[in-house]
Amino acid sequence: MSLLADYSNSGLMTSDFMALDPKDRLVIAERLMQYTMPKMQATAIDLTTGEKEKTIEDRLAELAGEDE
Repeated sequence: MSLLADYSNSGLMTSDFMALDPKDRLVIAERLMQYTMPKMQATAIDLTTGEKEKTIEDRLAELAGEDE
């Protein structure tokens, strides 16, 4: 681990990174991001309650507190 820290602290990592073509810098940055940022995952929500399916209008009226 100290080898990587020494490389980074020496400034060589930054100069080597900046010496790359812009396209290659983006590829490297993308690969490094997976270690610092969580990956987004798709989520699904089931809003069915066993009742008849409600339309958007029904749901909006319910949220507004209007009587059907």
